[in-house]
Amino acid sequence: MLTNPFDSGVAYCELSNDSVSDAKQIQTITNWPGLARGNNEKVPSRISYGLPGNREIKWGNEITHKTKGVHALMKLRLDEKTESIKDPKSLIAYLGSADESLRSGDVVDVVTDYLTRVREHIFKELSEQYGPKVFRSLYKDIVVTCPAVWGERAKDLTLEAVNRAMFQQRGRGNLLLVTEPEAAAVYTLNEMQNGAKKSSIAVGDNFVLCDAGGGTVDLISYHVTRTNPTFKIEEAVIGSDNKCGASYVNRVSLPWSVESLLLIASRSSCPSLSAGLAPKRSKRFRRRNFALAAP
Repeated sequence: MLTNPFDSGVAYCELSNDSVSDAKQIQTITNWPGLARGNNEKVPSRISYGLPGNREIKWGNEITHKTKGVHALMKLRLDEKTESIKDPKSLIAYLGSADESLRSGDVVDVVTDYLTRVREHIFKELSEQYGPKVFRSLYKDIVVTCPAVWGERAKDLTLEAVNRAMFQQRGRGNLLLVTEPEAAAVYTLNEMQNGAKKSSIAVGDNFVLCDAGGGTVDLISYHVTRTNPTFKIEEAVIGSDNKCGASYVNRVSLPWSVESLLLIASRSSCPSLSAGLAPKRSKRFRRRNFALAAP
């Protein structure tokens, strides 16, 4: 049996397979197609259908800065609370995504298309590793993660997209949905107890976990209720989350950084520095009023 933990994040997607009980032997997919950049254990959660009349699907690392009609941040659009975000369309447009005009049904279609490409790639890799016949015969449990306080509709739409992407074939295996901070907490506790730097963890211990991702941030307090044979935790208090991940930080800090460098360049005696930064003055980096707080 294969257990496939599947973290489909806002900014990146990561998948591993585990046919053993030892977490140290979990194998992470790293050879994603396209141009390798950054962390190869993850693949960007982006897909493009090309321009009208020239349909060409690209996804993940296949997408470059020249690719048109890119869909990103699809996961945020699955959550009905997205509408409460301050200026969500501005964020999506800033990141070069074509998603601001998508309806909820269209979003599920786009997420399904993206996950289908992910599934095709990982199934191909695992089939080559185990052999086609053996791989087809294996039961495959799929564990999908989601933000901690997502509503039932967002969870249902996530599972719908995973099912339509055909991760489960011939009904061989289970499909499970686990919250992202809970999955992170159990993995971390196992590493703390069984890793090189062993830490003593006892029933009754409490801890706070912050899962800061590309789109959402979850802050949860957990209570340890069992340590053997496996860890079991429960929320100590009601958790909280918000859509204030790294994408939002980039939206604010990048224009500020560009303007700051332009200011430095304007005072510099190095013409090449100023010339290299000047093209950054574009609609994407509209001038904003930023002020540094006094120390």
